[in-house]
Amino acid sequence: PKLELGSLGQIGVVVKDIEKVMKYYTDNFGIGPWRIREMETESIYRGQKRTLRMKLAFALLGPLQLELIQPVGDEESIYTEFLKARGEGIQHLGFYLGDVEKAIAEFQGLGIGVIQGRWSADGGFGYMDTESVGGICFEIIQRRPTQPV
Repeated sequence: PKLELGSLGQIGVVVKDIEKVMKYYTDNFGIGPWRIREMETESIYRGQKRTLRMKLAFALLGPLQLELIQPVGDEESIYTEFLKARGEGIQHLGFYLGDVEKAIAEFQGLGIGVIQGRWSADGGFGYMDTESVGGICFEIIQRRPTQPV
């Protein structure tokens, strides 16, 4: 069976210095304006609860959202794993859908687990273990009703 991924809405890039990357993209390509957030969140990472800290920056590229992610602190996450293994670069494609819990169950039904995520009945996200083939992680995203683009 094939899964319906929803619409592609986001390209996630893991970076070492978010300010440097934003400036480069703005100065050279006119990308922006940027919405910037520093975030500390409880998340499940490889089956264990973790408090993750990161800087995030969002800008629109036409209909797609570009997300820059800079991990902060020493806590292991998919972002720190990516930087250690590959350096900076595209880490995930984010797909928007209606029900993240249902989608996670469907992925798991195909033997594809969650690497990292945070979700409940009213929204959330899950990074699915899809990078062993093709090298890109798929993130499934269900926006909360009050969450901005």
